[in-house]
Amino acid sequence: MYNMSAKIFNEEVGLLREGSIVGYDSTKRVALVKLTINEPIQGNYTPVEVSLPNSLFYNNGLFIGAYPDVGTPVVIQQGSGGKYYFIGSLTNGFTDEINLDKNKLIIKSSSLSKIEMSTSHEISIGSDDNNLQLDANLGYYSNSYNNQYSFSYTSNKINSIIKREKYIDVNSADFNKIRDNKNYLSKFTVGFDPKTQTNYLTSSTRKNPPLNESRELIYEYPEESNVLDDFSELLIYKNLSNKKNYSYPDRTKFRSNTLNLNLNYPNQLIEIIKGTVVDIFGNVVDINRYPISFDNNSSLKSENKEEAFKRIKALQRKGIALHFELNARKDLYGNSGQISLPDINSNSDNSRNRSRFYIDVDKEGQFKINIPASSETGNVPLLTRYENFSYLSQDDNNNPNKLIFRDDGLDILHDSFGFGQISIKSENGESSPLDRIKSNHIKLGTAHHDIFSTCIAHQSLDFINYQHDTTIQLDNSYISKDFVGKEIITSGNNANAGGRSGQINLDGSLELNVGANTIDRQSLWLDTAGGMIANIGRDKNNNSAIFNLDGNMIVQIGGLGVSNDSRFSGLNNGYIGGTLDIRVMRPGFQATMLRIDQEGIKVLTAGRMMFHANSDIVIKSDATMTLEAENMVIQERFVLKGGPSI
Repeated sequence: MYNMSAKIFNEEVGLLREGSIVGYDSTKRVALVKLTINEPIQGNYTPVEVSLPNSLFYNNGLFIGAYPDVGTPVVIQQGSGGKYYFIGSLTNGFTDEINLDKNKLIIKSSSLSKIEMSTSHEISIGSDDNNLQLDANLGYYSNSYNNQYSFSYTSNKINSIIKREKYIDVNSADFNKIRDNKNYLSKFTVGFDPKTQTNYLTSSTRKNPPLNESRELIYEYPEESNVLDDFSELLIYKNLSNKKNYSYPDRTKFRSNTLNLNLNYPNQLIEIIKGTVVDIFGNVVDINRYPISFDNNSSLKSENKEEAFKRIKALQRKGIALHFELNARKDLYGNSGQISLPDINSNSDNSRNRSRFYIDVDKEGQFKINIPASSETGNVPLLTRYENFSYLSQDDNNNPNKLIFRDDGLDILHDSFGFGQISIKSENGESSPLDRIKSNHIKLGTAHHDIFSTCIAHQSLDFINYQHDTTIQLDNSYISKDFVGKEIITSGNNANAGGRSGQINLDGSLELNVGANTIDRQSLWLDTAGGMIANIGRDKNNNSAIFNLDGNMIVQIGGLGVSNDSRFSGLNNGYIGGTLDIRVMRPGFQATMLRIDQEGIKVLTAGRMMFHANSDIVIKSDATMTLEAENMVIQERFVLKGGPSI
């Protein structure tokens, strides 16, 4: 009987053969190898086919390999059935330097792209000069790449030299590849002299180093969610179409898109720039975000390099060095109930509906801050302290770090301080947090005084009821009995919580020194659209305010009001005559009054009144003058009350 198994195991196989790769058949996935010894194989000299020389391949998708490069010396072996198999590569004729180390595993595709793993738990990815390093033993992570980019659901982060758009090819397919690093690095580099080509490592007269930026754009929702403006989103939820065909590139898809937060693309929530702030077209901008002109100051075109340097340096100081901006959400419905994006062509109401929160600081340290006002249904900041329920609960032996759930889901509990007096309500009732200590709803107020008691001497005639002459008429009706409203509504058609820009509470003192500008030598411009309620305490010497004014004090009371605010269009914003009413508290809960109003001047005191002058005193009247007293002395002579008239 024929022994088939014996024939298979006793079949002769080839020896190890050297050769070189001369091609690759991608259809068969085999390398074509020409043997070094030129002898016919099966009667001809054609290259033999060798299975693709992969380091690792499994059907589950695991793979390590590379494209077979022509000219690579290899070792192959003929196996059963005359088929050739890849044994390994040779380093014959290999010119690239590889520094082998017995303690390292090296994977390399070029001198700039390699992975080194050491037995001392270190991993290096990149080149010798620019690489990412991980050290599991020491527990650190570092990288030395000059330009660093990060893109995620939450944000785009860019730390690199500044690249911007000098022109846009509308027909280009690359304009919206925000994650394409090569595309971005091909853009125009903005340098110290933005009008000329930058250079890096030079000390010549043509020195023009590039500017750096550390920039982050934070999304409210993942960018892939494609969240549009509120009007477009509403149509989507209503299953309606609002699709438009556009021809121009979408600037929000450019990595160089800066200073572009707006409610047409509200998903871009926060923008932070540190370094030099440059707009999308490569203009260094000043604190008003206006392009700084470098046209006539080029350091390379000027014959006087020293003067050009000084001029450019002065212009660069005007550039913004720190920028923070919040794409502030707005109430786009208002009282109409119809959604409406802000009208960019209207500046009515001081364009409050287009206002965003931003802080810009230029390189001289000057800042510009804009804080928008809240909507009528917005937040009302309260004076509170905060504690976590886990810290307050006595469960688990008062463990302050326990994770414990409440049935109502509350984690942060509040307690108030100060003099809360104003109720915060929604259309359904109380809407402020509960005070965990007092067990009542927290109210709005100030920290140190009862705001309802501000100028209490003006709210009642009881403090000046010591006059006996009933012919003296004192009218207190012009003074509001409620200087502030007692209730704020945060929802519904009657909501009135808007117009708030924030709350600042300083638990300690504030030392404020204000300099003066150059043109006018003025220290403070103060323009408030509304009234001011102020309570000032007293120091240990009973002083509430000590002022030293080096110059004149000029005060106007009354005049024209603010008429460019639609919220108060129904009120009298025209001209009114003013009133000065000063009441100084005396012992016994009495007040001395000085009042100047439309009727004239009234001075009333329960104490002594004295006038003295080292020069003339002149009292004139174009009408009747009346002098009356219980006892009157004129030139040391008594004048009897009710005596004969002169």
